[in-house]
Amino acid sequence: MTSSTYNFLSKELEGKIAQPHSNAYEASLKSYFTLQETELRPAFIISPTSADDVSCILKNLAACDAETGSRTKVAVRGGGHSPFAGSANVNDGITIDLRSINTVEVNETRGIASIGGGAIWGHVYEKLDPLGLSVVGGHVYDVGIGGFTLGGGFSSLSPRYGMCCDMVENFEVVLASGEIINANANENPDLWTALKGGSNNFGIVTRFDMRTFQQGKQWAGLVVYPVATLDQHWKAFESMGNDWDPYGSLKLSITFSPQTKFAIAVNFEYTKEDSAPDVFRAFMDITPQYRNTMKITTLSETAKDIQKLQTNGVRQIFATTSFYYSAVHLQNVYSLFNDAVASVENIKGVRWTLTYWRIHSSVTSKSAANGGNSTGLDTSGGSLVLCVLTYSWEDASDDEAMNGAAKLFIEEVDRLSSDAGLFNRYKYVNYSAGYQDPISGYGDEMKAKLQAISKKYDPEGFFQMNVPGGFKIF
Repeated sequence: MTSSTYNFLSKELEGKIAQPHSNAYEASLKSYFTLQETELRPAFIISPTSADDVSCILKNLAACDAETGSRTKVAVRGGGHSPFAGSANVNDGITIDLRSINTVEVNETRGIASIGGGAIWGHVYEKLDPLGLSVVGGHVYDVGIGGFTLGGGFSSLSPRYGMCCDMVENFEVVLASGEIINANANENPDLWTALKGGSNNFGIVTRFDMRTFQQGKQWAGLVVYPVATLDQHWKAFESMGNDWDPYGSLKLSITFSPQTKFAIAVNFEYTKEDSAPDVFRAFMDITPQYRNTMKITTLSETAKDIQKLQTNGVRQIFATTSFYYSAVHLQNVYSLFNDAVASVENIKGVRWTLTYWRIHSSVTSKSAANGGNSTGLDTSGGSLVLCVLTYSWEDASDDEAMNGAAKLFIEEVDRLSSDAGLFNRYKYVNYSAGYQDPISGYGDEMKAKLQAISKKYDPEGFFQMNVPGGFKIF
């Protein structure tokens, strides 16, 4: 990074650039979800307030790089919730912090919500809840709309409407050249499809125009059980069948920590106002329950409640894989998870969590009805399970040990799934670790299409070479 780059940009973006040690700079870094991202130190942080600002940044960066013969490293940050180092921040380069592009506006017919690329889901729900409307969005209050949507985006509303990206009517995108374009079914339709799961490989999305639908209150909360009830949970999963009530969605997590050992926590969401749905009856009948927060509530309040369960500012990573549903396989994967505890239990501050999230078999048909996406996800063979490992610890000296144990666990799950005939190549971008390659899980044909679209809209490869964060397609 050269001083001339800063001087060039500061003339065009006065008051929107934060230098190291300034209050704005330090506040931006402290607001990241994980310590790994907070520890990175960009040369400066730019906070655009419009698509025109983003265009100005990219045009000026291109001019500066052409003049100096360099390639400035850039990070693009929305909510800042992606956990691994470098996903939305960068050492010595420029971080573009989109959080000031955060408006949420509903059109006159109330059929479209136009949402700024730096908005968070909590603010979206707070705008839409009083109108009796919603969009397919994230579970956690401060997760950003941008990364979530561009990674596909699974939601408690997905059984009814598909993935979040499938509900995007139009993307406003700033290309590497600085050109501002729209991508929808009629304008740049290839880019429209690519952005629906293709991550940050094509441009900076400054506005998402999303289809809304009527949505009232829901029944949601958390129930905590002793690990001794696991066998009853496997039976409860079986009771749901393969084509369960699409208003129901749950995530079952098993957490180990040295202090509490093992416990089960299940997040339930039933997306209409019914406090006794049959789909969850078998789970609700399981006793004892250490904690039960189930209540009739709004989507925004649910997002706040889930936010309170998370710990910000620690060393934390997600890693993921998927497989076709089988209750027996859930048990076998848990056995691998249990065995892996021995390799991490003495690491300072360790938490080691396995989460199962069953994906309704109707999701891909909903996607196809909305024009398709780029994820390569196929649930036509039956319900999939997203298998997520979340792990946290205290000291950087343990990074290698924790990541090594996590990689080994995911590899063992994939081998076990293959041996059982249940393996699925899909790995959800939003829960993938930086050392994983989820785009290849979209399949060779889809990856080749994404590469061709990248070359068309980003011929100089800016988002492949200048933007190291995220998951690249080359």
